[in-house]
Amino acid sequence: DAALSLLEEIGTKAIAAQVLALTEDAAQKLQAKGYQVTSPRADDQRAGLVMFQHPTHANEAVLEALTAAGVTAAVRGGRLRFSPHFYNTHEEIARAVEALPA
Repeated sequence: DAALSLLEEIGTKAIAAQVLALTEDAAQKLQAKGYQVTSPRADDQRAGLVMFQHPTHANEAVLEALTAAGVTAAVRGGRLRFSPHFYNTHEEIARAVEALPA
C-alpha cells in the first residue's frame, strides 16, 4: 500500500516526465562519451529505457566496469540497457556514465 500511495501522491504524469528527462540525459551523456544510443529518441517513441553500445568495447566488458562501480545495468538483445526510474537523479546518471570505459 505504501508504494502505491507514493505513486499516487507523485502522480503518473510527473513520474513519466522525470523518467523521460533521465533517459534523455543518459542518452546525451552516452553519445558525448562515444557510445551509440540505439533506443528510439523521438518523443512519440521514447520509453523509460536507454539501449546503447560502444563501437569497440564488448558489452560484457562494459557491464563488468559498471558492476564494479556499483551501477546496475543489463545486457538485453545484444545491447546494454539503463532503466532509470523516477527515484533516480541526474547525478546518478552522470556517475553511471562516468563509470563507462571511454
